[in-house]
Amino acid sequence: MPNISDIFNGDAFNVLSLTRNINNIPYKPSRIEELGIYDGDGDGAGAGVNTQRLAVVNVDQVLQVIPDTALGTMPNKQQTNPGDIRYFTIPHLPLNDNVMAWELQGQTTLGDIGSAGDSQQLLSVQQAITNKQGLMVQNHMLTWEWMRMNSIKGILLDADGSTVLYNWFTEFGVTPHELTWTVATEGDINTVCDAIVRHTTNVLGNDRASGIHCFVGSDFMTALKNDPALQPGFLRYPNEAPGALYRESTVYGTINYNGITFEEYRGLLGGNPYVAADEAYAFPLGTNAFIRRNGPGDLSVAQGTMGMPMYSSRKELDFGTGWGLHSQSNPMFMCQRPGVLTKISLA
Repeated sequence: MPNISDIFNGDAFNVLSLTRNINNIPYKPSRIEELGIYDGDGDGAGAGVNTQRLAVVNVDQVLQVIPDTALGTMPNKQQTNPGDIRYFTIPHLPLNDNVMAWELQGQTTLGDIGSAGDSQQLLSVQQAITNKQGLMVQNHMLTWEWMRMNSIKGILLDADGSTVLYNWFTEFGVTPHELTWTVATEGDINTVCDAIVRHTTNVLGNDRASGIHCFVGSDFMTALKNDPALQPGFLRYPNEAPGALYRESTVYGTINYNGITFEEYRGLLGGNPYVAADEAYAFPLGTNAFIRRNGPGDLSVAQGTMGMPMYSSRKELDFGTGWGLHSQSNPMFMCQRPGVLTKISLA
């Protein structure tokens, strides 16, 4: 009769089965993922690559004013830049946990068991693993959201909040676009909005965005709601119920104004908000500015395959005391057009 160690040697607990299980565990989608900003995000379909180094080709399109010349002459030659290839190592995010034998006591019977108990034992062990994997998924998802937000800011930070993995401005030779909103100056919010829209449109060139979104901090949202320039709009929205917007909370909500959707972002890391209270970050929607790619796992069975969102494997611990669970994700959240980003600070 099988014991627990025998069960762990079965097909239900091999690397492929555990990987399939961890990728099937449901989770509540994060806000940035809901917006569909990153190409390849979501279920990861089409986002897998078979290498840990991501190659990005950057071609600077140079527009020229064509000078007048005499008929029959062809002195003008269009200037083009060769493809600029950059290589980036995809971040590796491993996470470990344990399922200890003592955790299963009272749920399973150690040693030989009959066929009726086999099913119960398998269910209990599988449930213990699923519970652990569920927490692993949430931690990976938290990290992904952190990376999404930081690439929207233009600088991809590690989990400590200070170590720079990639500065997309530096990597692509772009000067950050930063604005200051002087709240005390009446009408300055309109100047800021116009500057955001104008800058974003000019950087996109012939590309079109489906809109401009701006994640803001708490103080920024409060200042926006209280700005005199927005008061007429608050009173008129919606027309059939004047002043209704005053009765609707904008905490972690949105305000559409002057061509931009402002949204207070909800998220903390170590007690610190993802977006500082007095800051905001604007970016276009519906463009190719943001991409996600999944590298293959650092596992023998994953070599030469297209990357998946997450991987899982296990091993038996010393002296049969339990089993170690390993999960990992290898995602790259990149802003490949950092010129479209705008940071706004309160003053």
